[in-house]
Amino acid sequence: MSEGPADIAGREYQKERQEQFATGVDAIPLDVSGLGKAMNLLIREDIRFIPVIACTFADDEMAGMFKHFLPDDIPGGKKSMLGRYGPISSLFARIQFAFAFGMVHSDIFVGPR
Repeated sequence: MSEGPADIAGREYQKERQEQFATGVDAIPLDVSGLGKAMNLLIREDIRFIPVIACTFADDEMAGMFKHFLPDDIPGGKKSMLGRYGPISSLFARIQFAFAFGMVHSDIFVGPR
């Protein structure tokens, strides 16, 4: 089956968007010091605290992710979105929003099958 001009243009557009995404991701500094601290806590603390440590780490990382990706000109500011009464103030809400906007893989939200 022969490809038409629309198919070729679609592939070219997709390739361009992938390159733009990769360039954008490469520009974001990757700081893994928080992960190291969380891992040290997981090793040292009692097994009962593992879920608390893991959820706290995930919550902090997701809050940072939203602070980075949310536009600066949001009415009320980013702080109103992430603050105590904001729409993405809880870990569960952050997971839902991140999932809804493709910022995390679906297995984070629905769990292993």
